[in-house]
Order: sequence, then structure tokens, then C-alpha cells
Amino acid sequence: MLAWILALLAWFALAFPTGDGAPPPTIEVDPAAPISVSPLPQVDVESSPPLTPPAWPSIGIDPVAPDYPVVSPPPDDVVVSPPGDGIVEPPYGGYAPPIGPGVPDPGEGRALVLAPVEDLSLVIRESYPPQYVLQVTSALPNGCAAFEGYTIDRQGSTISIEVWNSMSTQSVSCIMLYGYLPLSIELGTDFSSGQHVTVNVNGRVLGFTAQ
Repeated sequence: MLAWILALLAWFALAFPTGDGAPPPTIEVDPAAPISVSPLPQVDVESSPPLTPPAWPSIGIDPVAPDYPVVSPPPDDVVVSPPGDGIVEPPYGGYAPPIGPGVPDPGEGRALVLAPVEDLSLVIRESYPPQYVLQVTSALPNGCAAFEGYTIDRQGSTISIEVWNSMSTQSVSCIMLYGYLPLSIELGTDFSSGQHVTVNVNGRVLGFTAQ
């Protein structure tokens, strides 16, 4: 501490010399003299008044009001049907396929044609008796083709299925897009264990042995 005070005095003498050329005055410092340090003032926290935050100006926002639009319920005389209620959307406009076997009239300007069949597979559900489901992948050759339905006929151990599309009979331009349509056809449970069954779908054949 003493060395620091002496250095400060030397700097002061060099920075502010006296005008008459006389040497700067010296200050005698007794190194043995005690240095007194004043303590910091004590603050009584309990008696101090509490801090109050500043009052912000009001901008007119109701804190209860929601920040999203409120949609009113429909009137009592309006019936809202659930999505997809009894409707099967066709992959390419035209006609919705029926719910279950059968082929409807495609309507004026369209004709029924057998659909190309790309793949057949069989799913056996674990139940008693076992349930057999035929997985069929049929095709829609172009954008003018529309799936119409299927028919199923069983004679003994032979099951014949026809999958039908409809095509326009008018001279129209069609998008050359080859589409696929998966179908699940229930074959039922009326099979004897060990019975060999043949399934023919538009000329494509699949055979299986009943469990």
C-alpha cells in the first residue's frame, strides 16, 4: 500500500511541476502508522420501504378473451354426417364401387370391361372356423377407366370372380396413367379341412388347401 502511494506521488510531481523550478514538496509518510478504513454504512432492510414495480400503461387486451377464432355450432336443423359414411371414393372419378359384390349400370356413354388383374394372394384369419380373404390387385389402364365392382360365383371347390371396370364409349382424350386398385374379397368359411380350392379371377388362377 505504501509503495503504491509513493508511486502516485512521483507521478503527480512529474505531471504537474512547479513554475519556479523548485523541487516539489515532499510528504513524510510514517510506514508504522496504522491505516484506518471507514466501514460501509449499514442498511436496515426490514425498515426499508418495499420496492414497487412501475405501473405499465394498459393497452386494452382482455386476458380472458381467447386468441383464436370461435366457431359457433351448427343450427339444430342441420345434420352433419360423419366423413365417409357409406361412401367409397373411386381412385379415378366416375362411379363409386358398390359395397359388396355386384356391378351397377355404368351409365350412358360408358361400357363395362373386365379389369386387368395384376396379383392374387390369400389371407387366412386365425378364427374358428378359419376365414379366407382373397387379396386382388386390379388395374385401371388409363385416366378414363373407373372401377365398377365385382361378381363372385362358387361351384363346389371352384370360385369364379369377375372384376369390372368401365370405359368411356366416346372419343375422348385419356391420361395415360396406369393405376392399381387393391381389393379384399371375403371367400367365407364354408370349406372342409384338406379341401383343395381353385379361385379364378378374370383368367388369373390361385389354388389353396383349406385348413
